[in-house]
Amino acid sequence: MGEFDDLRDAGLSRSIPIAVGNARATSLLVLLLLVCMTLGCALGPLSLWPPSAMGWQVLQTLRLPRVVAAALGGAALGVGGAALQAVFRNPLVEPGLLGVSAGAAVGAASVLVLGVGSVWTLAGGAFVGSLAMSVVLAMVGRYLGGGGALLLAGVAGNAFALALLGVLQALAPPAMLKTFAIWSLGGFDAVSWPGIAPLALAVAIALISLLGLGGRFNALALGAREAGHLGIDVPALEMRVLIVIALGVGATTALIGMLAFVGLIVPHLLRLLHGPDHRRLLPNAALLGAALLVLAELLARTVLAPRELPVGVLTSLIGGPVFLRLLWQHKAWLRAL
Repeated sequence: MGEFDDLRDAGLSRSIPIAVGNARATSLLVLLLLVCMTLGCALGPLSLWPPSAMGWQVLQTLRLPRVVAAALGGAALGVGGAALQAVFRNPLVEPGLLGVSAGAAVGAASVLVLGVGSVWTLAGGAFVGSLAMSVVLAMVGRYLGGGGALLLAGVAGNAFALALLGVLQALAPPAMLKTFAIWSLGGFDAVSWPGIAPLALAVAIALISLLGLGGRFNALALGAREAGHLGIDVPALEMRVLIVIALGVGATTALIGMLAFVGLIVPHLLRLLHGPDHRRLLPNAALLGAALLVLAELLARTVLAPRELPVGVLTSLIGGPVFLRLLWQHKAWLRAL
């Protein structure tokens, strides 16, 4: 028994620093999110100091809804990117690159063109479009063996979805053209408290469903066959993840628009911070994604004030070079296709 006690004590001594490091990283990310949200509420063309009735009105009806929407959408995109990379075992995938966001925009735009565009039907249409694109990509990835072929399929799916969006834009009344412009570039012009309700519900469901899958994702990293030997139903896990991600990404796209590269950058930054363990990666991806999108919304609103830079343009300006760097890092893997 003494030998087993020694082994147990040694395992506990190794796990304590890991747990402390994880708690420290999560605490720092929570602090970062709170700082970003505070800055997002405080800064803007109109100063909130000294306090005034106009300042309170601006905070309550304009800045706070945008900050909350950015935090919710960033959490959905961050954890969605980490989960997609785990399911497809591909470090270069994320909802924007695979066309999942574009599929959501097509679904939401279809609802608008049909004239039934409440905030709930809009989110529902975006979910259907996002889920359809996700399922098609899963089938293509399974048939082609994943890897870089999945990226190419995602590029094709993204182009097709954008073409459909262009057709819907041509069929839409002129009054809807601004809405289509917001989706194509990403923006917070249409954000309001009623629109946040479906986004908050979708993100809550996504986080509750995904945050407990870290151990299964760690097993899946060993390979689908090995994960199956460990008792994991891989096809069921993949379908569950795709449905949940479609829900979160669809609701985000319906309200904010198509935002690329957030789900790509966040997991890679966290792997540099504390390694690839998905039990830590998933919750921290939600926190970091929320903080980064809140910061991006603030920069888009203030850099060119009084004009506003589309948030999707800002995330693409930052994410494009990062994606090229990741492609360079994985060039040997890509040549093996």
